[in-house]
Amino acid sequence: MNPDTKDGRVTVRPAEARDKRVVLDFCRNTWRGGDYIPEVWDEWMSGPKGSLLVATIRGIPIGLGHCYFQTKDVLWLEGLRVDLAYRRRGIAGRLNRALTKHGRARGAVLSRLCTSIQNIASQRHAEKVGFRILQRFDRFDSSQPLTRKPAGVYQIRKYRTGLWRQIQRWPEFSEFRGLYSDGWTWYPITPRGLRNAAEYSRVLVTNSDGEISSLAIISTDKGRLTIGFFAGKRTQAEQIARYSRYRLAKGGFQRVRALIPHGSSLTEAFKAAGFKPTNSILVYQKILRPSREKNKDGRT
Repeated sequence: MNPDTKDGRVTVRPAEARDKRVVLDFCRNTWRGGDYIPEVWDEWMSGPKGSLLVATIRGIPIGLGHCYFQTKDVLWLEGLRVDLAYRRRGIAGRLNRALTKHGRARGAVLSRLCTSIQNIASQRHAEKVGFRILQRFDRFDSSQPLTRKPAGVYQIRKYRTGLWRQIQRWPEFSEFRGLYSDGWTWYPITPRGLRNAAEYSRVLVTNSDGEISSLAIISTDKGRLTIGFFAGKRTQAEQIARYSRYRLAKGGFQRVRALIPHGSSLTEAFKAAGFKPTNSILVYQKILRPSREKNKDGRT
């Protein structure tokens, strides 16, 4: 549908500080529990690595979207919103195309985004503008702490040589599409990212015969602990899952969640550890330009 409406011509431009009040007003009731846009607006406006765009009619914002580079060639799209009064007029597509054009002009090879499996409108929009499902992740939650620490699980605080090559050999690396999550964003796992995660105590491991036999990447935010990646011996996945519940008691967290590829045998390990399924999230991908380094999963 032509996004130029009877109300005037739609223009997409960089967001300005004066747009904040109008944007936050039409984002107020995005979901029953509110929207996260008020929490990130100032950061998105001042962030040096991202771009915040708004769609306007006669200078008044009616939609917004944000993108940033996760690596030099991977663009992440988020925060796509349209004022309820202007939906179903092609404005979301206009914003999406502007964001991907912006990224492609700066070297992006592919673009990604995610949405809940319950958000049918968002799924239709993503597919309409050329995105395809990369992977479905099922979310499992637990709010029940364990008071006894499971044996054999450790946090490493220093990167170990060869760890990057090792996790790439595990089949779960491909199953996770080479990505890890902090809950609603999926990031490419890179050697530098893995090193940083280890140095910031966000890597859990188990050992067998003196060697790392499984590994999980975790993150923490607002009272939640998230297991966003697991690879290695699946018999030890339950140990790591139970360890995260132990952290509920010792780390001041209210909830722990895990994002697991749909249909993975890891599902049973997390269920056995007391986790329950709560949602599914679809990660979409769009190739923006050919890459000689791209593999079959779209990683670069």
